[in-house]
Amino acid sequence: MNLPVNINDLLTARTVEWERLEFKAGWNPEVTPEVKRLLNVMTGDYSRKELQETLELKDAEHFRKAYLLPAINAGLVEMTLPDKPKSRLQKYRLTETGLALQKLLAGAIREKT
Repeated sequence: MNLPVNINDLLTARTVEWERLEFKAGWNPEVTPEVKRLLNVMTGDYSRKELQETLELKDAEHFRKAYLLPAINAGLVEMTLPDKPKSRLQKYRLTETGLALQKLLAGAIREKT
């Protein structure tokens, strides 16, 4: 039986997740309101400080524990320098899964209005 996936994509995890999400129209992982809020503002690579300022949050520890770490642990956000988590040059961006959820949430918001 042939798989409907290119083996190279499977090994590098490039498009497999996106394709899987496309087939599950009702997919909606439970994420906290804080993580949803974070996803709504991310459009590129951001430093922690830039994200905090965009969300108008002053407490760095609260931002890290309530927003950033849950999003990273859920596989929705990734570090641009994963080998150097404490680098001053560290930035964060959405993963493919995060982008898919962002689109799903944006569609749900449009449907409500």
